[in-house]
Amino acid sequence: MAQKVASVRSQLEQILRARIEQGYYAADSRLPAEGKLAEELGVSRPTLRTTLARLEAEGLISRRQGDGTYVNKHAFSVDATPKSYWNFASLIAESGRAAESRLLAVEKRSPTPEEAALYTLRPAEKVIVTTTLFSADGRPVIHSTGLLPLAYVVVEQADYDFNRPIQAVLKEYCRQEISYSISDISAAFAPRPVAQQLGLGPKTPVLKFVDTFFNARNDALVHGVSYFCDELIRMRVARSWG
Repeated sequence: MAQKVASVRSQLEQILRARIEQGYYAADSRLPAEGKLAEELGVSRPTLRTTLARLEAEGLISRRQGDGTYVNKHAFSVDATPKSYWNFASLIAESGRAAESRLLAVEKRSPTPEEAALYTLRPAEKVIVTTTLFSADGRPVIHSTGLLPLAYVVVEQADYDFNRPIQAVLKEYCRQEISYSISDISAAFAPRPVAQQLGLGPKTPVLKFVDTFFNARNDALVHGVSYFCDELIRMRVARSWG
């Protein structure tokens, strides 16, 4: 019986998601009343409510107390090309949620053998490692770590603001421009410290992004690892930086 219920909910979610994505329900329009929609789709109201809750968590719809359920007009307008998707604060804001970023740590250390090989660094050279936590409507959703060779920083100043989009940091402090990126995206379990920062229980699946950004000379500029809770934020990825 549980499998059958799960299948009905899965099919219902696919139907509603397709209607929203294909414009059957226009952006910022109100969905039919729950009773009418449940009858049309041949499901119970509790099953419909569970599905709507899932779509609301993803940001596809919003429920307005005493007014109804509306299609989130921001849901499919997010430009998540690599130029902007590493600007996680903008990605969150453009999904219709309040964005906040908090720089957890900035450290200088020696590179690991793998990092030294990526950048062709000598063991004595240092790298800068930044760790940032991004929140949507007060809920932590993205934990991101970025790696940058210290030698790339050519602008000397008392304070560096690493709580900024990566392209802005590279341009201002390193005089570098990103030409393209290579991303490895997979489902994963976040390491325990990351899961704690994101408020996740053990063995909660997340999306893991391993990104390396290059300049026009094919030099690796920044290497990043991010853990992304996709319950609240949807992402579309395009590969070109042109």
